[in-house]
Amino acid sequence: MRSFFKNHHGSETTGPREHEIRPRLHSQAGMSGSAIPASEMLPAHGTIPTSARTANPPHLISRLTSVAQTPAPELDGFPVTWRNTAQRPGSAVSVLTSVPDAVPWPLRTPASFQRSDHLGTPTITAQSVGPTGVSTHTPAVAPSVLRTPSPSGFSVLSESPAQQLEPTIDNDSPKASLHKSALATCSTSISKAAPMCFRITNIPPSWDENNISEALQTIDPELKDITANISRFPAYFGSTQTALLNLDICTKFFGGLDPKKAIQEKVSSAWLSIDSHFHGLTPLNTPEDEVVADVVAVTGLAGHGFGSWRSRQTHQMWLKDFLPKDITNIRIMTYGYESGFEEGSNSNATLVDYRRNFIQLLKNSRSRARKRPIIFIGHSLGGILVQQTLVDAYRNPQNKEILEATIGLFFFGTPHQGLRTEELERVIDVASHKRGNLILQLREGAEFLQTQKEDMIRVWEYVKRGKVVSFYEIRDTATVRKSNSGRLSRDGPEVEMVKKFSAHLYLSFEDRIPIDKDHTNMVKFDSQGDSDYQTVVNLMQECIG
Repeated sequence: MRSFFKNHHGSETTGPREHEIRPRLHSQAGMSGSAIPASEMLPAHGTIPTSARTANPPHLISRLTSVAQTPAPELDGFPVTWRNTAQRPGSAVSVLTSVPDAVPWPLRTPASFQRSDHLGTPTITAQSVGPTGVSTHTPAVAPSVLRTPSPSGFSVLSESPAQQLEPTIDNDSPKASLHKSALATCSTSISKAAPMCFRITNIPPSWDENNISEALQTIDPELKDITANISRFPAYFGSTQTALLNLDICTKFFGGLDPKKAIQEKVSSAWLSIDSHFHGLTPLNTPEDEVVADVVAVTGLAGHGFGSWRSRQTHQMWLKDFLPKDITNIRIMTYGYESGFEEGSNSNATLVDYRRNFIQLLKNSRSRARKRPIIFIGHSLGGILVQQTLVDAYRNPQNKEILEATIGLFFFGTPHQGLRTEELERVIDVASHKRGNLILQLREGAEFLQTQKEDMIRVWEYVKRGKVVSFYEIRDTATVRKSNSGRLSRDGPEVEMVKKFSAHLYLSFEDRIPIDKDHTNMVKFDSQGDSDYQTVVNLMQECIG
């Protein structure tokens, strides 16, 4: 993996651009020239920059952290107190005060902060920029309380684990009371945002990290001044390479990419494809030894080919960051597909389409090693897709090699007998929505799933010589709700998303293992020391032998 300082294979593409690149390569991937001076970039813990040039767009800060904003009520100058109701030790919070629209963007009012061991209470000195200049405020701070000056609104940034901040006005005057009800709706959870990850494909086989770094800087000069990491792997098919670019702070160019499309950029004689959707197969490692098995992980409903497997706490992606170190003789890939519920999607793909595409890409990736053993990992709907693939392989002689090569099936929260869809059906019109039929297929007791169960009976005769593991969640999962603006978010009431009986296959040779997490987080491991991850590694090693 390559880091450069200072300071996401798509079915759709946008218009290509061509770039010329100088033949000279950097001996290191360091870059210079910047929208924000390198000395003012926010470190892991430390000081938020105290100045910013007008050219800096909001995404530079919004990609750095999750940003919570109040509706900017008129507070008549009353100070606002932010109470850290989660009271997590070691937090570091910064408050950015907003100013009139007439004032340019750079007044994001950076604040200098320090960590405190007392119930996670930070000490803040906030600077706000207004029409009359810069004013500095040193708010009073009490245990678990952060007091801030009152302009027309607030933005809150966090460099800490998830916490809950609740704003209020500590004043009993009649005028102050008028504003308290408005602030009551502003309580918000905030957490440090994960670095943005982009996929670059069609990289020439002769390029190393320096070449890739130089090419990306040519496409986006702003990368010269931003902390970034490049990981480079052999493509899943052909002789090219695939790279993953992780950005702690997203540039204007990368932040402006359409998340549903790939773009084509020509650098010298190479046409690079860049995306953040991770549709299709993505390689995640360069095997150190002779490859003895392919490990293919398939994400679930409305999932992401990379992000669904990434820890929210450490931002580590175990299939990329841990597994290649613990099992060095396997090739690891993920499969992503568009199955979300966002408005405006023009995809009419069905489960049949997902299956056909997955099978073809899988066959492409194994064209030179068709009999190599396979271990499938399926999360939620991903497990259903894996079973559909095996049923097809049983019925279709052209695909029989996939079934015959399968030595392991790792199901995570796979709803073999359906999952809870009531809350989703309240916000999605299944009669008209493009994913409506898919939701109906996944309902508890759905006829589709019963038919699949019967189709799999003969498949198990092939697979039982390997290993079948069913992991099931034992914590409730937040449901989907729709905000007043129409945006879907997973912060509704918590429910048992996939019941234990549904996550089990009840096979005599099946291992059933609980995971003390909810449906979404059961495939996100924080570290190599995670006991659930270690169980996965141990069982996978047993598959390989």
